[in-house]
Amino acid sequence: MDTQAKLIIKTKYCYEYIYGEEAILIYDKYSYSNQLIFKNGEKCDVDWIAVIQ
Repeated sequence: MDTQAKLIIKTKYCYEYIYGEEAILIYDKYSYSNQLIFKNGEKCDVDWIAVIQ
């Protein structure tokens, strides 16, 4: 597992402004319940992700 991967994460209806903070990404390509969970407990729905190479 690469914990230093550079990602672009497109969220839906997310009103959190976070920069440089760790978060938990729950993502399955074919799922409709993908989420990004922040340290403060807030959650954002994830639309898609892309890996920057």
